[in-house]
Amino acid sequence: MASLPLINAHVSLGGNDISSYIENVDLDVSPTTDDDTAMGDTSTVMVATRQEWSFTCNAKNDYADNLLDEILWGIIDARAAVTLLVNPNGSSTSASNPEYSGQVVLTNYKPISGSHGQLSRTPISLQPAGPLTRATT
Repeated sequence: MASLPLINAHVSLGGNDISSYIENVDLDVSPTTDDDTAMGDTSTVMVATRQEWSFTCNAKNDYADNLLDEILWGIIDARAAVTLLVNPNGSSTSASNPEYSGQVVLTNYKPISGSHGQLSRTPISLQPAGPLTRATT
């Protein structure tokens, strides 16, 4: 088993490659369960019911024309779901570099955030508007 340092994650949001702005990524997948225990069972029986997932990242903001701030503001203004694509190591999808994709809505964006003398950084939070898929080809 090879370990992969996360130094080249690919993130595309609404058809825009925003990878060069991203400092860290967090794709969280949490299947939900429900108790299916019945009379006569000697232990708890749980069943998977649905998949919950979310995506968060921190980015260096860029206010220039057609760059990160304008991309994110356009998504907020549209009030519509967009496609998220995430790969751990560049944009070429393979068995060792799966692509995770799904429709998302932008739920948190801080256009201006930071302290005196520091780079403008922004947290970005995305919630699902459909299922998350995993592709290897």
